[in-house]
Amino acid sequence: ILDGTTWRDFTDDELEVFVSGKNANGTWGKTLTLDARFFRNISVRVRGTYYTDTRPSSPTSDEMQATTSIKVEMPGTLRADIRQTKGIKINSRMNTTVGYECILSYNKQLIDSSKDNLFIIDWYAKSAKAGSTAKNVGRGRNVEFVPSTYSFDPLYPISVYAAVKMYAVTALVTTSNDKVLTTSDGKLIITSKYE
Repeated sequence: ILDGTTWRDFTDDELEVFVSGKNANGTWGKTLTLDARFFRNISVRVRGTYYTDTRPSSPTSDEMQATTSIKVEMPGTLRADIRQTKGIKINSRMNTTVGYECILSYNKQLIDSSKDNLFIIDWYAKSAKAGSTAKNVGRGRNVEFVPSTYSFDPLYPISVYAAVKMYAVTALVTTSNDKVLTTSDGKLIITSKYE
């Protein structure tokens, strides 16, 4: 792994969790599998060698090597637009239900709801009254709420916006002293991170 500016070997923990490819006899075969969900912005270099008698502990030349890079970033052409779906006209007591939808697109193509697990969309509403702060009114691609339940002053208009975070990486859940948490049957506990 390229760690900063220096190449290093996989750690035992990385080999146990993220990387597979050893043969039954414990040597590395021709296929190396990385669980890319656990990596971001790294390069992995694999080196190999031919040998006849004794297997060397590491390749003696750089003739057989391949480098793969994994880069995760928010695409520049990813757009999030909102559209009001309900409550265009709110009564004076603000007890009319309002609804909004977040429309996600990439390269001018709509992203359908089957990809919703790659995004977290939090909805906020804020009064135009001086000193007001934004209030979280929901999560998901669609939101509906009644403004009066958030104590907005009916004398001031409110604005609604969506804050979109995209899936970045999957991480192991650890304790404060960096021990990996597992379930009662020994499975690793993992979580997705969004940015």
